[in-house]
Amino acid sequence: FRAGEIINPKGTDGDTFYIIKSGQVRIYDRGFGDSQTSEVIAGAGDHFGEQALLENQKCNANYMAVTETITLALSKEQFKKTLGSLRDIMSLDYVVKQLKAISIFSEMELKNEEYELLAKLSVIVSFETNDIITEAGKPGERALYFVRSGEIQVSDEEDGYVNIFRSGDHLGDKALGEENVICCQTIEVLEPTRCVMLTRENIKRVIGDMSRLGKSSRPISAKLDQRMKLDDLTENCVLGVGTYGVVSLAQHQKTNAVYALKILDKQTVLKKNLQKHV
Repeated sequence: FRAGEIINPKGTDGDTFYIIKSGQVRIYDRGFGDSQTSEVIAGAGDHFGEQALLENQKCNANYMAVTETITLALSKEQFKKTLGSLRDIMSLDYVVKQLKAISIFSEMELKNEEYELLAKLSVIVSFETNDIITEAGKPGERALYFVRSGEIQVSDEEDGYVNIFRSGDHLGDKALGEENVICCQTIEVLEPTRCVMLTRENIKRVIGDMSRLGKSSRPISAKLDQRMKLDDLTENCVLGVGTYGVVSLAQHQKTNAVYALKILDKQTVLKKNLQKHV
């Protein structure tokens, strides 16, 4: 691969497993939701592409050659036939990669042995639609989650934002450094979901002093500011009128931010049986 060439584009079907023979590969933009990860540079002897094959999912990160790079490649069929018996080892190795890509660990000087121990202490957990993992204002288990499949919504009471996390994303890192057992986030499962979970207790077993943790990264894009009230907006003009209601141009009184405000008539929605379309 030439320098700058994309080897595995994010979102494509994972059909190849790569082992780097020489050169460097940049791994970035990991995950399909709102979590933020650090970039990772992989070199000779490192491998990538296995998770999409192990989970039978689309590639959840971008892989780009930093320098002229030579790789050994196995097709999906060859991968399953040749490395099937190493599935558990490779899954564990992928957890190590994910740990190294998030700021609370990447800012620390952890040894590879510590990363491997953290990965071994992690477990796979499954959730069903509408499960509440933690609820704001109530005691709850503090843990780090890596989403393998499914969709999770996190509502943050302190910041007022709602974010969505999908395959390749991580969540829960904000509360790991806190001693308070009262949760500030409500974590709700939107569809059947599988995660790798690493509890705060097990992290503490490995690193000892929790103050060693780096600063948690904020989600890259907030979907909703829950602190915003209708009374905080001033409607300037009507942009359009449709089946569901009226769309107006509105401005936030404090920040002067401009929004398209859609107001729905509940009676009209019910009368025309449009609930599924809202």
